[in-house]
Amino acid sequence: MKGGIMIKRQALPLEKGVNFRDLGGYQTKDGHKIKSHKIIRSARLHELTSKDLNFLADYGVRYDVDFRTKKEIKDHPDKLPAGTQYFFMPVMKDDATNSQEEERIGDQALKNVVNAGLERMGWFYSQITRLYSANQAYRDFFDLLLANDKDAESLLFHCTAGKDRTGMAAVYLLTALGVPQEIVEQDYLLSNIYLESLVKRQVATARAMAGDIFATNTQQLNSVSRDYLAQAYQALEVEYGGIDNYLHQVLGLTEGQKRDLRKLYLE
Repeated sequence: MKGGIMIKRQALPLEKGVNFRDLGGYQTKDGHKIKSHKIIRSARLHELTSKDLNFLADYGVRYDVDFRTKKEIKDHPDKLPAGTQYFFMPVMKDDATNSQEEERIGDQALKNVVNAGLERMGWFYSQITRLYSANQAYRDFFDLLLANDKDAESLLFHCTAGKDRTGMAAVYLLTALGVPQEIVEQDYLLSNIYLESLVKRQVATARAMAGDIFATNTQQLNSVSRDYLAQAYQALEVEYGGIDNYLHQVLGLTEGQKRDLRKLYLE
């Protein structure tokens, strides 16, 4: 599917929504497709307007899954549509051992070391499949998906930019639903289009602050890439023998539960 076609189909008409999209319409290997108004992925919710919140309530959003850390939530708490239940499922734990000095050194690397952003993202994607907190969060995510059994009710899941933690959740879910890997990857890469204007501003600010190296690293940190996703797939292969084994062995998703998911989310 072409990126522009999927954007036209998926994009929700929000005033302040970032990377908001309905996953309805994707076709599976056996010819079914995902129902609309059932699964929404997005970035942060704290900037939503009253009009946006009313739209999402009318759209059917009843579950809000937040993959962010406690600190991110404290800084920018979600605005919830009326009638929506909130679920805290942190993929990354707040790291109490991460000192200010370590953060300072990391920031200096982004300003001075070529491809420091690329290295940081590669590390993240190689680790997200192994982290206990991530595995627990995604396990809870699937439990909630299985409980969302009313046709007109949508489950929304998000992090801050809606691209990495949310991106991996979408990879796992679309795979479990039987969507071909090529389409799973295309959905993941659409974040670059949805976030394009935001990332351009971030890169321009970084260049003005500290020059070209910082600008390039900022671009790398705030984008998605086939190479990033390949790091995750490689880690899944090495650790578990592939994504299907991960879904079963780590997230506890049985064949019966996969069938239940497909009954709930496919048509």
